[in-house]
Amino acid sequence: MNTQTQYNLGTAYSHLPVGDRSANLGRAITCYTEALRYFTAESVPAEYAATQYNLGTVYGDLLTEDGAANLAQAIAHYTEALRFFTLEAFPAEYADTQNNLGNAYADLPTGNRAANLGRAIACFAEALRFYTTKTTPYRYAQTQYNLGNVYAQLPTGDRAANLDRAIICYTEALRFRTASATPAEYAATQNNLGNPTPSSQPGTGRLIWAGRSPVTARRCGSTPPKPSHMSTPRIRTTWAMPTPPFSPGTGWAIWPGDRLLYRGTAVLYG
Repeated sequence: MNTQTQYNLGTAYSHLPVGDRSANLGRAITCYTEALRYFTAESVPAEYAATQYNLGTVYGDLLTEDGAANLAQAIAHYTEALRFFTLEAFPAEYADTQNNLGNAYADLPTGNRAANLGRAIACFAEALRFYTTKTTPYRYAQTQYNLGNVYAQLPTGDRAANLDRAIICYTEALRFRTASATPAEYAATQNNLGNPTPSSQPGTGRLIWAGRSPVTARRCGSTPPKPSHMSTPRIRTTWAMPTPPFSPGTGWAIWPGDRLLYRGTAVLYG
């Protein structure tokens, strides 16, 4: 099986809406790891970085008992991708990777919590160097929402000042997360704005907001640079919190108690 096929197979497994989700993600990891035998940093740095990014995304979504280890792996892969996904060379991929890296640090339940959240804030700030209200308003709003979540949790500094920053971020996100355009995101942001004090799901570092299930995607999908020998771009959509169950046969994600919200999309290189 050639490298391109392994890469495409990994993407297909990562989006497969049937079967055991963790098993599918495990297969995706195997395929991407095999692809890295030939997608090397020296020979094809863009493809190498895209594969590292995908591995970070899969590890971030992987539901196993050791969530902390999975998030640590995600952080390592995103960090490696950023060696080549620079703001100058690949600004969109740089921003997506920084956003996802920020979420991984925000979710990480091990280590110094304040330091992890500080790293998350730095990552989101980097993403906002590319995400602007004019060029990428939805992702700008998404990153502002993520920043609000982090400031609401920050255990160091002045608590009132941190909550003020969270409120500013949520309010900024609501400029684009409107009830008419993005009702689910609007509702989640309004909920967090009214109650910016989440608790964590034990052992995972993932947030639980009082009174509702998590409903909005915080990670970004991107279109990695198209390798010269591949003709069709690949689009990757990922999930925010523990990966939701899927509506059988559709690829639509369902959070308990909520309507259908997001569809994962995969367009493979071919």
